Amino acid sequence: MGFLDPKPVTTAGLDAATAAKINAPGSATATALNATIDTKVVAERATTATSIETRVVTERATTAAAIDDRRFNGLLKGLIPVADGCGTFAVSSKSNGTNTVGYTRSIHKVMVDAYDFRLVYVNFQHGEAGDNAITVTAKMEPLSANATPANPTVLYPVTFDGQPSVTLAPWGLAISDPIPFNATTGQYLVPRTQVNVAAGGKWPYGRVLNPRVTGSEGRIEGTTETPGYMAAAAPTAIAGVYANAYVPYMIVATPSFVGGVSPSPKSVYGAGDSILHGLGTLPIAGWFGDAVRELTGWTYFAGCATGEITPGFLAPNPRLQLLDSRWDYVLHEYGSNECAALNLSDTKFNIIAGWRAEQARGLKVLANTVSPRTTSTDGWNTTTNQTPDSAHNGVRVPYNQWLRDGAPLNASTFAAVAIGGSGVRIGEAGHPVVALFDLAAAVESGTDTGLWKARQGRAFTATTTTNGGVVNSPDAVFTSADLNETIWIDNAGTAGADHFATITNIRNATQVDVIGITPTATTSVSGSIGVVTSDGIHMTDTSTRLIKTAFKTFLQSL
Repeated sequence: MGFLDPKPVTTAGLDAATAAKINAPGSATATALNATIDTKVVAERATTATSIETRVVTERATTAAAIDDRRFNGLLKGLIPVADGCGTFAVSSKSNGTNTVGYTRSIHKVMVDAYDFRLVYVNFQHGEAGDNAITVTAKMEPLSANATPANPTVLYPVTFDGQPSVTLAPWGLAISDPIPFNATTGQYLVPRTQVNVAAGGKWPYGRVLNPRVTGSEGRIEGTTETPGYMAAAAPTAIAGVYANAYVPYMIVATPSFVGGVSPSPKSVYGAGDSILHGLGTLPIAGWFGDAVRELTGWTYFAGCATGEITPGFLAPNPRLQLLDSRWDYVLHEYGSNECAALNLSDTKFNIIAGWRAEQARGLKVLANTVSPRTTSTDGWNTTTNQTPDSAHNGVRVPYNQWLRDGAPLNASTFAAVAIGGSGVRIGEAGHPVVALFDLAAAVESGTDTGLWKARQGRAFTATTTTNGGVVNSPDAVFTSADLNETIWIDNAGTAGADHFATITNIRNATQVDVIGITPTATTSVSGSIGVVTSDGIHMTDTSTRLIKTAFKTFLQSL
């Protein structure tokens, strides 16, 4: 057990206010910190790009020894994340300040054979410290062979330095004592987590629980403790719910030797924004996590923060500290928010700075193209009725073209070179990126059109109810192929808006269950299966499937 103890970083050349924020992150919100850094990136680049490059690549890495000293005080050295469904994704997503205790049942797929599992808990959300101290208690259900384990008859204790619970100050991190499970790929770990705060306190949420995927993830929150949820024998079941909850930040372990052969799982770290997070989709960590989970011998961690651009990731924070030699690859997914907020030159500058910082930590860097942003008058059923975001697309198209040309860089200064110009390119010696994933190609209607693909399924006539989200259709002819696809229903949203949901159960050819916001009751309205975006910015479960398939192929080619 130990606590995150950020060490001061070099602040030469920074003004006092910025230096104070960097060396006392708990005193500033993530928004304020990112805003300060973003302003400097845009303003200082015009006058002295060298100083920015030095600060990002040199001062935040300083020396290998300094990096090592800051990596969670060495707590996680030699251990890798081996189970999915961890992390914290949404800055400022916290409990309500009224409840003083919360219980979570989360389910995590083991991605590589491993033993001696440890639960890692934190009191922060990427760039933002927790509001107050929290106390964490954990138990572990028996290993499960499937993703829908029944409520157990027994819980195993989890200890922290031999103690049944641990208190975490803001920015705190704790790692449990080893849990003597010997698990194989495809089994499931089921921790139960209890978090307590003083009256008026809050705890940070992690990912969204997903009863659709796992069948029985859930949370209970309140103002009084219920011992039955953590009882050693015959524990009380925790109700399933689709909501944010406090879950382990990581589950780490030692990879198992198989047949006397030293284990060598491949690992990829995802650094990115809401596109990587999979905001609005059901799979844990979206297309990124879904793809890696389906590959044998791979493991991942998603360090996502919604609405962020690259400088927010490069500011001293736990996600950056996790970047070290335990990872084979890092996917630097940023770019969508840069294209929305910056010009082309500054977008390239931000992204190059991120690539170089990640390369400096010994990782093989992966890049990706940026998906479209549009509005639509027909629920993104067609391309005809979409309109690209002109500002975003005006940067995104030439940025993607530059990436597809190999993101040429000056071999000495690492400044971006124009398309077709002389320079080192992705995959060549001297370039920080080893490979490019063309994410946009999986969801864009055509190269550089700026439009999302039209719906991937068929139209139908829908009738919706408000009793938990049941959709009826006399002509849809629902089949098992429609499971997990996103549907659109006209006028079934709030105040007559479009309604989007994901099919979670096929009852019969004319009736399905969906998850998402409960639709408004409607009769004989237009509907469709397989829309690829619900807001013109983010993916749906349908487009998640498209990108996942492409990303799996990409990873297997490395």
